[in-house]
Amino acid sequence: MFKYFCIAVLACALFICPEAARADDTDLQQLRQDARTGSSTAQYLLGMKYLEGDGVAQDPAAASQWLTEAASRGHEEALKMLSDIPFHETNDINLLQRLANGGNPDAQMRLGEIYYKGEGVAQDLVAAYMWFALAAMQLPSGEAKNNAIIARVRVSASLTEEQLFEGKKRVGAWRKSSDQPISVTPVQAAYNDDFQKYQNAAQRGDAAAQLALAKMYFNGIGIEQDLIEGYKWIHLSLMPPGLSGKERGKASVLQRKWQYRMSMEDIRAAEQRAVDLHKGIR
Repeated sequence: MFKYFCIAVLACALFICPEAARADDTDLQQLRQDARTGSSTAQYLLGMKYLEGDGVAQDPAAASQWLTEAASRGHEEALKMLSDIPFHETNDINLLQRLANGGNPDAQMRLGEIYYKGEGVAQDLVAAYMWFALAAMQLPSGEAKNNAIIARVRVSASLTEEQLFEGKKRVGAWRKSSDQPISVTPVQAAYNDDFQKYQNAAQRGDAAAQLALAKMYFNGIGIEQDLIEGYKWIHLSLMPPGLSGKERGKASVLQRKWQYRMSMEDIRAAEQRAVDLHKGIR
């Protein structure tokens, strides 16, 4: 009996199993072809095969590539698989760019950090502002959202008015051209909703937040324009310990620029407000 069993197994190996193997190869080739021509379902299935080593050699890099392709086309299961990626440890610009463009706020936050610090790329504060702003609008309330808001404010404090305008323009352009429009609070309302957080940080002595508030008041971002209050905050950001280095230089240039829009009486009133508040902070 055992003899006949062995013969049967040998027959399977020689005749039946190769046919099955060839069928599997054909299916895999078709799957690859469909994935290359843009099928998000095929890209997802191929990515999972590489991830699990199902019919192919296990290849995490290839899995990431195909899952990312599928996610960028809105495949929900691929997005779920990629949501487990520890973005704070990821430096793969291509992967982050695709996910960020697809609306993933965690990828947007990490991309903002990379551009802010110049990690493997040329530092680009305008790009950093854009990605931090988008992440802040999309992340749910909590620590991650607060971190994105703080990052956005700190970057904005380092930007010229022209750069800040460009950053906001890019945010608007991204939202308008996104293949997957998302329901988010407009930039103006987002600034307004979180204004108290910025003000609290500024009142505790955070010079970067003070400069950011100054820009908000001068430009009427999320709040009613108030030149005196804006001048108060920029003056305060330059008082000890205040800003230092290049940031101090930029703030000084802005302060002189804004002086031309104010009367001497208003400037003195703003400076007195800054002095009074500075006493309380110390």
